[in-house]
Amino acid sequence: MALLFGALGAFFLSVSMLVPTLPLYVRSLGGDPVEIGLVVGSFSLGVLVVRPWVGHALDSRGRRPLLLLGSLLVAAMSPLYIWLTALGLLIAVRVVHGMGLSAFTGASTTLVTDLSPPDRRTEFLGYLSTASILAFALGPLIGIEIAERWGYPALFAAITACALASLVCGSRISGPPRHIQ
Repeated sequence: MALLFGALGAFFLSVSMLVPTLPLYVRSLGGDPVEIGLVVGSFSLGVLVVRPWVGHALDSRGRRPLLLLGSLLVAAMSPLYIWLTALGLLIAVRVVHGMGLSAFTGASTTLVTDLSPPDRRTEFLGYLSTASILAFALGPLIGIEIAERWGYPALFAAITACALASLVCGSRISGPPRHIQ
């Protein structure tokens, strides 16, 4: 369970560091408020488009593969922000990034319920919420600090490192017993 919560914390830290910094980054590239909104908002499109597929895949393919896919997509998309600076490309990166979030969140929640003892399931779901809330409390501060001190390349490297840490933790998680899937 510790590996799962490590994967959760690292994943949500990577996502939350972008919350305050991505609008500033797009503005630094010359983006106007509408373009900033398109780039930031396109993340939600990615989340929503694949959500039905994620639900089906969690039952048919298993939780761990989707958890790993989510971490892998976020790790793969994170360094692209620095290289793909055209508006359309940033929107595409955000959509795929959102798809990774959708896969990861669906898998992590179901894994927590699968792996926790039935009489402590609600407690463990509380830990899941705490891990994500802590990451979202600290991530924006960390993201802004990194961007201001070392620049956007360092920020995207840190985001990528967190997503990779999530992938490593997730790859070491044992799946739930076969009968659950």
